[in-house]
Amino acid sequence: MSSQSGETNCNAEHCITRQERNGLIVVTTSGFLSLVAVLYIFSRLLYHAIHTNHKLIRKPMDLYTLSLFTGGLIQALSVVLEVKWINDGEVHGGSFCRTQGGAIFSNL
Repeated sequence: MSSQSGETNCNAEHCITRQERNGLIVVTTSGFLSLVAVLYIFSRLLYHAIHTNHKLIRKPMDLYTLSLFTGGLIQALSVVLEVKWINDGEVHGGSFCRTQGGAIFSNL
């Protein structure tokens, strides 16, 4: 991506405009809520399995459900990582970008 004209002191591949920043804030907030919800469900499942001496996976559907929640957890973490772009005000390639992109595309 090329640098947009009219931005001040931005030498990144893409400078984040005010509208893009607001959109990223909304997406990151929803990703954080999703992360909290998935972690809550995981903790309840583990708590129930430990305190009732039941197996965590008893049926094939339990395994599929845990797989779905694990994918949701990875997806939510990759969205929450966008806080860095919001804070920096710019997007640039590198190991952080590759990590975030790998987490997003591994769930597709």
